[in-house]
Amino acid sequence: MQDEELKKVAENQTLYDPNEKKHRFGIYNFVVFTIIATIIWLIGQFTPGIPDEQVLQILGFLAYIWYGVHPTNKK
Repeated sequence: MQDEELKKVAENQTLYDPNEKKHRFGIYNFVVFTIIATIIWLIGQFTPGIPDEQVLQILGFLAYIWYGVHPTNKK
């Protein structure tokens, strides 16, 4: 009886596999966000009427769209 219970417990347990580790902010997301930030920065350089605060709000909005989480919310 005890052996069967141990086998069931062993089947349910999973070993740590570093290859399966998923990062929320992967390299693909970093590259895409950097490209978007660069485009917004270039627009800001050539259109001086846009204040820096508005550019930061646009970046925050894009992060909200991309990840579905508002950047100021703490989890």
